[in-house]
Amino acid sequence: MDEGLRQLAAAAGIEAGYWDGLGTRRDLTEATAEALLRGLGFDPTHDCAAQAAALAERAWREVLPPVVLVAAGGTPVIDVSLAATAVEHALAWRVQFENGGEEHGSGWPQRCDDGARIIDGSERVRCRLELALAAPLAAGYHQIELCALAVTRTLIAAPVRCFL
Repeated sequence: MDEGLRQLAAAAGIEAGYWDGLGTRRDLTEATAEALLRGLGFDPTHDCAAQAAALAERAWREVLPPVVLVAAGGTPVIDVSLAATAVEHALAWRVQFENGGEEHGSGWPQRCDDGARIIDGSERVRCRLELALAAPLAAGYHQIELCALAVTRTLIAAPVRCFL
């Protein structure tokens, strides 16, 4: 597979392969990568490396990804991208559960070790934020809001492993 296509697929969150239920390794093919990328709105025939770079920069610009995925059954920890100065303050959050309930809280973002970037003249850092809920998060489709930042996303809590 072409290196630019591989980079764009990885930046878009497409895994390079997987192990199927019978223990066989299934690698991502070029045709599958192209089809998935088209489905996600990318053009796999045009400058894949530039599209991958733009996608990587977008991850630094946006506070949360378009959808936040966490493991069900525990305390969710989410990745956030913040202005470096925002790390000095607790972040208030609200989770609206699929069943209609909700919970509020706040936590201190913990800087990740993957450095920082200058975006539009200001320093951005990646952090992790623990959502200290009263009970383990149930599997389902919930909503997470970072209150002071006015950012709301779908919070998907998925089982750690498939039912056998």
